[in-house]
Amino acid sequence: MKNVSPASSTGKRPRPKAVTAKSADKHVLYRHAVQNPENEVEFLDRVFKKLRGRVPTSLREDFCGTAWIAAEWVRSRADRRAVGLDLDAATLAWSKKHVLSTLSEEARGRLELVKANVLTQPAVAKAAERPEIIIAYNFSYWIFDDRATLLNYFRTARAGLRPGGIFVVDVMGGAESQLEMSDRTRCWMPRDKQTGVGGPYMYIWEHGIYDPITAKATCYIHFEFKNGPTMHKAFTYRWRVWGTAEVQDLLREAGFGKVRVYWEGDDKKGGGDGVFRERSKGTADKAFIAYILAEA
Repeated sequence: MKNVSPASSTGKRPRPKAVTAKSADKHVLYRHAVQNPENEVEFLDRVFKKLRGRVPTSLREDFCGTAWIAAEWVRSRADRRAVGLDLDAATLAWSKKHVLSTLSEEARGRLELVKANVLTQPAVAKAAERPEIIIAYNFSYWIFDDRATLLNYFRTARAGLRPGGIFVVDVMGGAESQLEMSDRTRCWMPRDKQTGVGGPYMYIWEHGIYDPITAKATCYIHFEFKNGPTMHKAFTYRWRVWGTAEVQDLLREAGFGKVRVYWEGDDKKGGGDGVFRERSKGTADKAFIAYILAEA
């Protein structure tokens, strides 16, 4: 006769093991603190369908990292394909092991991860094989801290799109983006089926250094736990804080047609409601995140 655990005999699930710096993976913590792939795919579907009258099927995720969005893209529909580009071989390997493994074998066949430089990745010769959408999220393109390089990237992205495609980036701004400050957000990691690890943790965004002459900044992400030490500087970013108007100007100079800004709505409690709609005027918030969409 098999032993029956108290949890199984009562029908209750065992309590998750506490999230700690030792038990948790920083990429998983980042995913649940920062990213919402389902919402990102829904947003791309909504804006593309409104502009083109149909559902998009192909995506390229630049600076894809762990490629959560690309994975969700192919998971969302059986006719979708995606490519993820990144220079970090270790992160791509992590994604293949931990993210692509969550997809069906058929879906994995529709997602390609490529170690490549987004500045030199050649455009696909046949227009029909180019993606309908290219995204560069989590302010990743801010690593290009001079105007000429960022303009070159935008031109390369435009050349990589099929006619009628769209290029979407996100941008943050407001007074707090030019301050040396930190912000704390309580997060929750769902219980991992294999390790049993899950529970609450603290996500800390630190704007550590900001130079108002060059607009260059060094930022950090830390993770704090109820038990054990803080995961200090889990991620470090050195980039230029590009303004929303600057990015729009560069996209137009790169040859894109219409450039649109999608602004987040107000939740009436001092924060955003998570719904982004096209706007021609924003509000002078202390901090904001917006999407900028450029049409090829």
